[in-house]
Amino acid sequence: MNFAVIVPTRDRPKCLANCKRQLDRQTLQPEVIYYMGGAPTSNDMDLTKRVREGVELIKADGIDLVFIMEDDDAYPDDYFARFAPFFEQYEFFGDDFTTYYHLGNNTYRTWHHPYRASLFTTGFKISALNLFNWPPDNEKFLDLKLWDYARRRKKKFLYTGAIGIKGHGEGKVGGKGHFMRLTNIDKDGSYLKSKVNGSIDFYEGLKNKKL
Repeated sequence: MNFAVIVPTRDRPKCLANCKRQLDRQTLQPEVIYYMGGAPTSNDMDLTKRVREGVELIKADGIDLVFIMEDDDAYPDDYFARFAPFFEQYEFFGDDFTTYYHLGNNTYRTWHHPYRASLFTTGFKISALNLFNWPPDNEKFLDLKLWDYARRRKKKFLYTGAIGIKGHGEGKVGGKGHFMRLTNIDKDGSYLKSKVNGSIDFYEGLKNKKL
């Protein structure tokens, strides 16, 4: 089954370049990638607007399955391949565990949130959104809205190995994790290195430059 990827992006050129490298390494490649990177029309968070407009483009192109990737986060090379066996029978896809890593203080933590995923590990069939009411374009928590809608839909959760990267300082950020000290300390950086594969030099560079 063909699938597409939406990357909502606006002012993180270094993160976007690394995201493209991660996409190039995927063992299962999407049919098309939509980089929703137009200039912002206000200082508001506009992630929801970018995702919604990406969905409209994909729908017009006749592709039904889409995954959201956020440009600052880290994904394993087999990220899409892990979901592939379930493409046909489910409508929503995600990881109901979220791990955040804060570059500024070398801390990390994993949360379990049953019945939903974070946006950066969310996928869905556009045909399943037929009754979904999009929130305002400046809504910060699109993931909560999507997964609340998905409660009565056929969904598949699995562990992906993706990591939400916080504290990088590039571009506009909205999640509170960028301003937190997390529970676990990664003193020598070995945890981060074990999770980001070929992107370790990139993330170490962001940390060292204190962007």
